[in-house]
Amino acid sequence: MSKVDLNQPMVIAGRNVWYGLDGEPISTWEADKLLGDQEARQVALTEHGVQFEPGYWRVSTVFLVMDMDHMFSSEGPPVLWETALLDSEHLVDAWRYSTREEALDGHEAMVQRAMKERP
Repeated sequence: MSKVDLNQPMVIAGRNVWYGLDGEPISTWEADKLLGDQEARQVALTEHGVQFEPGYWRVSTVFLVMDMDHMFSSEGPPVLWETALLDSEHLVDAWRYSTREEALDGHEAMVQRAMKERP
């Protein structure tokens, strides 16, 4: 069994696994640090209502650090951002993106959806 060098970017099936905020591959050590920094990874956050009360919803867009497509495809750009719509009880929906710009556009679209469906 070969050793994994945690100071180098991890590659599985020909794809990098971990990415920094600049979209470049990073080491497992760097990924561990970034995963713990929620503030740095938060791209956008929109909330409506009072948390844990009826009518509350939140749209959160975050940088994932891990390529969420690396297990399913060896082609195409990494999938590194996610927008989630949550209410007081559960995850309602989530969309994933390959670019920050797509994620910001998706965040706005999810907010518009939430305002329409969950006034």
